[in-house]
Amino acid sequence: MNKIKGYLSKKQFSKFQEGIKKLSFLTEGYAIIATETFQIKVLSKIYISEQLIKFQEYEIENSTDLISIIQKNQKNKELIILSFYNHTDKDKIISILQMQRAILLKMKLIIFCNFAFFSEIKNTANDFLNRSKLTIKISDLRNQSIKDLKDNETSSKKQIEFETLKKDLASYKKTEKKNKKLLLDKLFNTAIIASKISENDYASDLYKEAIKIAKKIKDKEYLPSILANLGNINYLHGNFDKALNIYNEAAHLTKDSYFLSIILSHIGNIYLDKGDLDEALNFQNLALKFSKESNNLEALATVYNNIGIIHTSKNDYNKALEYYNQALKINKEINDVKGQAKQLSNIGNTYFDKGYNQKALSFHKKSLIIEKETEDKEGIASSFINISNILEEIGETEHAISYSEKALSILKKIKKKQAIADQLNNLGLLYLGNGNSDKASDFLYEALNIYNKIGDISGQASAINNICNVLYYLGDLTKALKLYDEALNLYNEINDISGKASVLANKAGIFSIQGDSEKALKLFNQSLKINKSIENIQGLASDYLNIAFIYDDLGDIDEAVVFHNKALKIYEDLGDEKGQATQLMNLGSIFYSKCEYQISKKHYKKALTKFEFTDSVEGVASVYSNLGSIYMDTGKMSKAKEFYSKAISLYQKIKNMEGETFVMEKLGILFFNYGDMSESLKFHNNSLELNKKISNKQGEMSSLNNIGNIYYTTNKYDKALEYYEKSLEIATQINYIKGQAPSLGNIGNVYQKQGNYEKALIFHEKSAEISKNNNKESYANDLNNIANIYYEQKKYSLAKEYYSKALKINKKIENLLGEAQNYGNTGACFFQESNFDEALKYYQKSLTINEKIENKHGVAEDLFNIGEVYFKFNNKNSAKKYFEQALRNFEYIGDKIGREIALEYLEKIK
Repeated sequence: MNKIKGYLSKKQFSKFQEGIKKLSFLTEGYAIIATETFQIKVLSKIYISEQLIKFQEYEIENSTDLISIIQKNQKNKELIILSFYNHTDKDKIISILQMQRAILLKMKLIIFCNFAFFSEIKNTANDFLNRSKLTIKISDLRNQSIKDLKDNETSSKKQIEFETLKKDLASYKKTEKKNKKLLLDKLFNTAIIASKISENDYASDLYKEAIKIAKKIKDKEYLPSILANLGNINYLHGNFDKALNIYNEAAHLTKDSYFLSIILSHIGNIYLDKGDLDEALNFQNLALKFSKESNNLEALATVYNNIGIIHTSKNDYNKALEYYNQALKINKEINDVKGQAKQLSNIGNTYFDKGYNQKALSFHKKSLIIEKETEDKEGIASSFINISNILEEIGETEHAISYSEKALSILKKIKKKQAIADQLNNLGLLYLGNGNSDKASDFLYEALNIYNKIGDISGQASAINNICNVLYYLGDLTKALKLYDEALNLYNEINDISGKASVLANKAGIFSIQGDSEKALKLFNQSLKINKSIENIQGLASDYLNIAFIYDDLGDIDEAVVFHNKALKIYEDLGDEKGQATQLMNLGSIFYSKCEYQISKKHYKKALTKFEFTDSVEGVASVYSNLGSIYMDTGKMSKAKEFYSKAISLYQKIKNMEGETFVMEKLGILFFNYGDMSESLKFHNNSLELNKKISNKQGEMSSLNNIGNIYYTTNKYDKALEYYEKSLEIATQINYIKGQAPSLGNIGNVYQKQGNYEKALIFHEKSAEISKNNNKESYANDLNNIANIYYEQKKYSLAKEYYSKALKINKKIENLLGEAQNYGNTGACFFQESNFDEALKYYQKSLTINEKIENKHGVAEDLFNIGEVYFKFNNKNSAKKYFEQALRNFEYIGDKIGREIALEYLEKIK
C-alpha cells in the first residue's frame, strides 16, 4: 500500500483528463471513476464545493489494505483517494465496499479504478446514492465535471494569487519607494491577475498608475503592453473612443510586428462595433501585414477570422468564406481545435446567410463534435443556437425550439446572463412563429427582466420590440404602437439607428393594417433611408418588400412590381436563395392579382425550385397553396384540391398551425365554389378553431366571415349576420381598421338580401370609406356593392353610374376579374331596361376578359347571360347554343345551382 500527499500541476491535470473514459458519480464527497490505464494517479488538485482541500491517495493492492484505510480514515475530514490498480483481489475488495457503504458515504472519498472494477463499483455507487439522505449531484465527467474542476482550480488559484499580489504590492508601497522599475513590475502583474478575475476597475486604476510611472522613468518595455491592456478594459466596457486613443498610443510606441498586429486588430474590431466597416477593414488589413511579418500563425488566423466577419457584415459572403477557410487552414496546421470549431461555425453561418441550409447544417454539426470533445459548453450552446436557426428556416419549428431550449439550459448552468437573455429573446420569437403566443410572451418578458437587471439597453429595446410583435399577432394594435415608441426611445438613447429602422418598419406595418397607407409609406421610407445610410442590405430588401405591399394595396401595381424587383435584385446580389424564392413568390402573387395566371405560375414554379433547393418546407408549402389558388380560380378544382392537400400535409408535418389554418380556409373556399356547403363549413370551422388556438385574431376574423358567407349563400341571413358581426367586433376590438371593411360589406349584403336597402347602403358606404385610401381593389368592390343595391331598387341609372366608377378603378389597377364583373353587372342593368343590344355588348366584353383570365365560373355566367339575351330576341338556336355551353361549364366547375337553371331554360326552348 502506497500513500501519497500533496498538490499536483496543470500538466498532470491534462493527462488525468485524457484518461477518463467512463461515467463517474460525483457527490458532495464521493465519486467513482473508471479509467483505461493503470498508471493514472491523482493528477490534479481536487475541489469540493469550490473549496481547495488537501488530499491523501492510497494505492490499493489487496482487500487488507482497504480495510485498514477505512478504519484509519472514517473520521478524516480530508479528501481520501483510493486507487485500485491490481484486480487479482477484485471480488473481496468489492465485497468490502458493499459492506462498508455507510462508513464510506460519510468520508470525502474518490475511487479511481480500471475497467475490471467498473460495473460492480458503479452498482455500489448507485446503491449508496439510492440510500443516501444527502442532496447528491450526479454528473458525467466527460462532459462537465472535469472542466468544472479545472475552472474551479483556475479561478481559486487566481483568486489566491491576486490576494497575495495585492498584499505584496501594498506592503512594497509602504516600505520600498525608490525602485520604480520593480514597483512597475508589481503593478503590471497584479493588474493582469485582477483583470482575469474580473476586478476590472481595480485593474484599470493599477494600469493608470503604472502608465504614469513608466512615462516618468521612460520605460519603453512595459508601456505599450500596459496601454494595450488598459485599452482592452475600456473596449470591454464599451468605451470605444477612449479605447481607440489608448490603442493608438500603444501602437506608436512599439515596432514589434506581433504586438502591432494584435493592437491594430483590436482597433479594427472597435470600428466594426461602431459600424464603420471600411475603416475596420483598413485596420484589419494592416494587422494582417504585421501578423505575416511576425510569422505568428495564431495571430494570422485571428486576423483572417476578423476580416471574414467584416465581409459578412458587408454581405460579401463569398469573400467572407475565403477568409474563414484561410483561418481554418491555419487552425488545423497549429492544431488549434477550438479555433477550428469557431471557423466551422463561421462558415456554417455564412452558408446559412446565403440560403444553403443543408451545407450550413453540416458545418455546424462538425463544429459541435469538436466542442463536445473539448467540453466547450459555451461553444456547444452556440452550435445548438445555430442549428436551431437553420431548423426554423427550413420550417422544422418544433426541432428548432428543442435545440434552442438545450442551448438555454447550458447557458443557465454556466450562468451567462447576457447570453441567457438573448436566448430567451430568440425562444420568444420561435414560439411566436409556432403560434404559441402565451409562451412567446413568457420568454420575452423573462428576457426583458434580465436585460433590465444587467443594464443592457439594446437588449431591452429588442425584447420590447418583439413583445410588440406578439401584441401585433394578438391584434392589440394600440398597445403595440405605444410599446414600439418605448423601444424607439431606447434605440435613440444608445444611438442604435439600425434598431430604430426596425421599429419604424414595425410601426408602419400596424398603420398599414389600420388603413393609414400614407403614414405607413412615410415610416417605411424613413426606415429605408436609415438602412441605405448604414448599408444594411437585408433591412433595405425588407423595406423594398413592405413598400411594394403598400403600393399593391393602393392599386399601383406597376410601382409594386418595381419595388419587388428591387428586393429581388438585392437577394440575387447576396446569393440568398431563400430571399430570391420569397421575392419570386411575391411577384407571382402580384401577377395572380392581375389574373395573369401563366406569368404568375411561372414565378411560383421558379420560387418552388429555390425553396426545394434550400430545404424550406414552409416555402414549398406556401407555393403549393398559391398554385392551388390559381387552379381554383381557373376552374381546375381537382388540381386545386391536390395542391391544397399537399400544402396542408407539409404544414402539419412541420407543425406550422398558422399555415395549416390558412390552407384549411382555402379548401373551405374551394368547396364553397364547388357548391358543397357542408364540406366548406367543416373546413372553415376547423380553421376557426385553429385560429382561436393560436390566438390569431386576423385569421379568426377571416374564418368568421367565410362561415357567414356560407349561411348567406344558403339564405340563412340571421345566422350569416351573427358571424359577420362577430368578425366586425374583433376587428373593432383590436383596432384593425382595414379588417373592418370586409365585415361591413358583408353585413351590407345581408341587409340588402333582407330588403333593408337603407341599412345596406350605410354599411357599404362605411366599408367604402375605409377602403378608399388603402385598398383600391376593395374600394372598387364596395362601389360595385352599392351599385348592386341600386340595381335591386331598379334604379338602373344610379347602378350603372357606380358600376362605371368601379370599372374605372379596376382598369387603373389592372384588376381584370373586377373589370369582367363590372361589365357583366352593367350588362344586367341594360337587360333590365330591355336594352338588349347594349346588354349583349357588355356581356360579351365580360366574356372576353373571363376567357382570357380562365375564370371558368365567370365564363359560365356570361354564356348563360348571352343565351338569355338571345332567348329574349327569340333566337332559339343561338340561345340553345349558349345555354348548352353554359351548362357544360357549370358542370365542369361543379356549380349545381347554375346547372339547374341552365337545364331549366333548355327545357323552355324545347
